[in-house]
Amino acid sequence: MKKRISIKTALMLPFMIFICVVMILLVSVLQRDYNWLAKEQGTKMANAVNASTEQKLNELLLDPDRVNRVFASEIGEMDLGNQEDLSRLGGVALSYMKSVQKLTPQISVISYGDETGRFVGVRANGQDDFSLMLKDQRTANRLNIYEKENIQSNIVGSYEGYDVLSRPWYAPVKKQPKPQWSAIYVNADEKMEITISSLVPVFNKAGSLIGVSDIDVKLNGINAFLREDKTKGSGVIYIVDKDWNLIAQSGPEPVMNLIKDSNGNNSVELIKADAFKSEMIRISALHLKEHLAKGDEVQQVDGVSDRLFVQMTEASALKELGWKVITVIPENDLMGAVKNHQNMSLMVIVLMASLLGFIGTLVVSKVVHPIKQSAEAAVALSHGDFDHEIDHSFLPISEVDELIEAFKDMSMSLKDSFEKIQISEEKYRTLVENIDDIIYSVTPDYKFIAINQRFEKEIDLDRKTVIGKGLEVVFTNLDELKFWKDQTDRVVELKEKYTFQYAKIMKDGKRHVYNVNLIPMVNILGGVDMILGSNSDITELIEAQEEIQDLHEMEKATLEKMVDARTEELRIAMDELIEKEKMASLGGLVSGIAHEINTPLGVSVSAASYLQTIKDQLLAQMQNGTMTKSQLIEFLHNLEETSNILNTNLYRAAELVKSFKEISVNQITEDLSYFNFKEYLDMILLSLKHEYKNSGHTITINCEETLIIKSYPGVYAQIFTNLLMNALIHGLKDVERGQIVIDIHKESDYLSVQFFDSGVGIPPEALPKIFEPFYTTNRSKGGSGLGLNVVYNLVTGKLNGKISCSSKLGEGTRFTIRVPLIME
Repeated sequence: MKKRISIKTALMLPFMIFICVVMILLVSVLQRDYNWLAKEQGTKMANAVNASTEQKLNELLLDPDRVNRVFASEIGEMDLGNQEDLSRLGGVALSYMKSVQKLTPQISVISYGDETGRFVGVRANGQDDFSLMLKDQRTANRLNIYEKENIQSNIVGSYEGYDVLSRPWYAPVKKQPKPQWSAIYVNADEKMEITISSLVPVFNKAGSLIGVSDIDVKLNGINAFLREDKTKGSGVIYIVDKDWNLIAQSGPEPVMNLIKDSNGNNSVELIKADAFKSEMIRISALHLKEHLAKGDEVQQVDGVSDRLFVQMTEASALKELGWKVITVIPENDLMGAVKNHQNMSLMVIVLMASLLGFIGTLVVSKVVHPIKQSAEAAVALSHGDFDHEIDHSFLPISEVDELIEAFKDMSMSLKDSFEKIQISEEKYRTLVENIDDIIYSVTPDYKFIAINQRFEKEIDLDRKTVIGKGLEVVFTNLDELKFWKDQTDRVVELKEKYTFQYAKIMKDGKRHVYNVNLIPMVNILGGVDMILGSNSDITELIEAQEEIQDLHEMEKATLEKMVDARTEELRIAMDELIEKEKMASLGGLVSGIAHEINTPLGVSVSAASYLQTIKDQLLAQMQNGTMTKSQLIEFLHNLEETSNILNTNLYRAAELVKSFKEISVNQITEDLSYFNFKEYLDMILLSLKHEYKNSGHTITINCEETLIIKSYPGVYAQIFTNLLMNALIHGLKDVERGQIVIDIHKESDYLSVQFFDSGVGIPPEALPKIFEPFYTTNRSKGGSGLGLNVVYNLVTGKLNGKISCSSKLGEGTRFTIRVPLIME
């Protein structure tokens, strides 16, 4: 039997849970406030410490870097690196050291080395105490360190084999010639100081690297100013590089070890921050390495004895080296006695919660008894006793009294609702049993739960034989059984209604088609309890649709035949109209050419007649013996002039006949050929000159003289004839001095043609129709409406290209044609 709890427990348990939740919330709020305050204080203090450290680090490193850049610039501008020795450059380095020593005491050496291995530098030993460091021909290529800043002072150290080019302050710049910071290294002098250097390349006027200027910064200066920072309290400040090696820290422990390599050279061994002996540095470094994604946000880390507040920021002075400044502050430094006050507040909260629990228990006991009486009535109601009475005359609580009254009203309503449900159930059962559709329900494991009378009639089986059995009782064919199981599985898997059509040959031998609806009944847990199904016989509807489809196909075939016939008739008519348009164009060409030829031939006839007259005069003078020398010279002069006139006009007539012959032949024949586009276009315009020579209009052709294409020349003749006539008749009809510009150029494998006239333009409503057949705005004056349609058909059909038109009223019209250069 299911374990139950009493109403008293049910009431007290939430009450106690509520008290516990309130306590937890109060504790959480206190703890959250404490954490927030600690984080706020930690953030402010860490930000202050980091900002102070950043500022001091900038002063320590950026000032030497700026000095070095100026020093390197002066070396290059004064060409100090190309002197016979480095004495002058040494003087400049000494001057720089003296001028910056007081402002930047962290600078230990200012030096320069070049590609030949020479080296000169000045080292600061103390206030106004400097040592010269030199390697050139004066020291026999040894590195000498002098007691003072001049070569005459005592040598305190001399080193053989000092290789400038391999030193840590030179090699990086030779590899990548740009200003940069060196890695941490040990100076080669007798002091062996651990150093980081600002490196700046020095170039000659040709832009070649000739040397490197170097300013050394003593790293012990960083440790010093970190230790002097009092704002960190008992915390620690430390600096790491990109590999988490310690660079400096505010504690007394050393962060680097000085070692000798196998060659006896001094080098630096860096200590990993996460392996350092200081607890705060080690723990914070381990934490930060695992939480780098949080950036410079203040993070809380559990230390061995106290919680630590840690902030990490990238050192802006050395971004290229990836140095990071990390501040660690113990929680006790921030909060002090706040923790003790918080613990006292928690004790007060516990005492108050205990008192509330005791009072709540007394109140619940007073309320529980009448509610138990209501529970007994509810049990009776569950067994069908809707008339159970509850004696509540003794109840002192008005809300409980109202509850019992409402319970009695509910009992009456339930009694009435059950009676109505029984009536509705009977109506539903009657509807399902007498409907024409097949109604059934099955379980997800393919067993029938219920079927209606139509289902029994359809399968000719009694429902007692079917209910509780599997689908195989009805669907004996294996393929059919598999199909219905698959549909059932689909509905169970998708948990949504599924509709499909199903065809079956019935016992009468007729094919029946059903519209099937499968509806899953999903419970509150998301599972499917059963599937409701309904099959509607739509055989007659399908047959009617098929008959309509057959009629539609017949009508469609008949209509397509009629359309094909009319289309063929229209095509023939269109071909005839286009051919007539071509012949009309050729006729106009003939009349124009005849008119053009008439002028040069008339001039030639007049010249020939004049030549005959002066010949007769000369012959008569020769026969009479009266001809003089001057008359003979005049005759020869007239003869030459008249011959020139004859030649010019006859040549002009011959060219006109030639162009007419070639264009007319090309318009009749349609064979592919190579031709010079510019020359052919000139012949077309020559043949049409009679149409525009007296109009005052100018025609400009922009085309390569050597442009050769392979296409149908006659097609181009027809296109440009129609475009020119369209421009003269429509575009420039009311314009005194118009312009026609034809731009032709190649675009990859295509020919681009821009035909522009500066005429009146085309109205917006007419622009979409200009390529339609028989559309014309000049029908009253004999326009056929086929000119531009012929152009469109020739461009898009014969030439396999594209044509478009753009125009604005008053701004002219532009036709754009794009066709292949080489037709195949």
